[in-house]
Amino acid sequence: MTIREAADIIKDRVSARDVAALYGYKANSGGYIGCPFHGERTPSLKLHKSGWYCYGCGAGGSVVDFVMMHDGCTFPMAVKALDERFCL
Repeated sequence: MTIREAADIIKDRVSARDVAALYGYKANSGGYIGCPFHGERTPSLKLHKSGWYCYGCGAGGSVVDFVMMHDGCTFPMAVKALDERFCL
């Protein structure tokens, strides 16, 4: 299996809420958290099923992108970390 194939499986099976929870973020009832990528007072990062978008800073992407930005790691490293954490 290639890294891209593994990433597709992860994106299909792991929700953005699950990934955010890994880092200690708890979404409000609307699915928003405070954006970890810029300072803010009101949660503006919306968690979707397989992705996320911050209406404050414009950052967004897949669950893999979230890990890459949060941990400052490469695509293969983020895929490997998610695979290990979610036992895929």
